[in-house]
Amino acid sequence: MLQKIRPRVTLYLEVNGQIVMDEELYYLLKCIMKEHSILAASRKLGLPYSSALEKILRAERIIKKDLVKRKRGGRGGAELTENAIQLLTIYEDYAKKYGISYDKAVICEHALADLIIAGSNDIAVDLIANELRKRNITVEEHWTGSLAGILALLVDEADIVGVHLYDPKTGEYNLPFLKKYELKNVILVRGYMREIGFVYRDDVPFNNPEDIVIKKLKIVNRNVGSGTRFLMDHILLNVFKKLGLKGEFSDIINGYDFEVRTHEEVARAVLSGKADVGIAIRYVAEFYGLKFKTIKWECFDFLISKKKLKKQSVNEFIRFLGSIEFKRLLARLTGYKALGETGQKITSF
Repeated sequence: MLQKIRPRVTLYLEVNGQIVMDEELYYLLKCIMKEHSILAASRKLGLPYSSALEKILRAERIIKKDLVKRKRGGRGGAELTENAIQLLTIYEDYAKKYGISYDKAVICEHALADLIIAGSNDIAVDLIANELRKRNITVEEHWTGSLAGILALLVDEADIVGVHLYDPKTGEYNLPFLKKYELKNVILVRGYMREIGFVYRDDVPFNNPEDIVIKKLKIVNRNVGSGTRFLMDHILLNVFKKLGLKGEFSDIINGYDFEVRTHEEVARAVLSGKADVGIAIRYVAEFYGLKFKTIKWECFDFLISKKKLKKQSVNEFIRFLGSIEFKRLLARLTGYKALGETGQKITSF
């Protein structure tokens, strides 16, 4: 066996100690160049769409330049920018310099699912997806966050997007964002309510949001673009105003840049001691035996492109969402409740 050992060297490009490009992003960008689609490229690499999108967005944040240009309408809505092409060239030049080669045979094909759900992470969405799978409908779930989910919808890389975006100006969820983002060919299907709040351990002296600053508690945050991240930022902004603080959240709030993707990951980070407090749904807090302090009941809805209403899988999703069966399932989940309008098409912009 020892005779079969061979060295394997990979290449990273960094800016100020932060990794901008690695082998995975290299292959991803090369695939996008060929497929003209983030979703198609992620499938060929066997990479979750949410992970692919986050890798791109993270690199873009670090270099402060766009790598992928997203176009509305129709699959094949993504093209590399000149910045991305230059980055690929730099990567390949360094790879050649150090004698590193990459095998494109690692790329594999993945079948297209009947239904692609993106957007915000939620337990009840899993219930719907599992029910559809029982009906022989293949479903992919990608926890991208609300805003990234909307982007996936606009470039036709998702069929349904779960959202819970709070608008502090109106005090409403989701509907104001139809107009804000000019979602002219999108309908909103009413979802349900879920209870969201602060989660923390018994040994953490947390009573109110000001304690995060005053007692220097470490938070666990959600990914940029998620509805929970919007809520956290709104709360921290009010804390800063109340305490007369100025400056960047990341400079003052301990753990502000500690990001995870799901409510369960928030709970696990708090339970393990990696963080003191975070924001998550009540269901997850109780499942992990954590303390919970309610912030509000929020409305979790679904955005669907009008042209997707022709798909059988999409209509099956909507029908089950509005069914008595689903409402009974929802009633068994702590911190969830259906609405009279659950499953109804509310509006289009």
